[in-house]
Amino acid sequence: MASFTLPACCDQGAATDLQRQLIAAGSGAHRIDGSQAGQISQAMLQLLISARLGGALITPSAALREVAGLTGLSDVLFAGDEA
Repeated sequence: MASFTLPACCDQGAATDLQRQLIAAGSGAHRIDGSQAGQISQAMLQLLISARLGGALITPSAALREVAGLTGLSDVLFAGDEA
């Protein structure tokens, strides 16, 4: 299981970087530490949904939980997780 850490600013560039890392890591359940994420772009949300549907476990920050809640994505991104 590969682990990835999201930066404080999860903009288009950060989403592109994470996408490359996820592709390089291959399939499987990965851990994504989003505990420091403060600003989350639409591109990052889309990538996190894709990763989650592929089995990734996401540790969210308060900001990521808030954005997920506002967009109706909390269940998609965090349902069944311990975090």
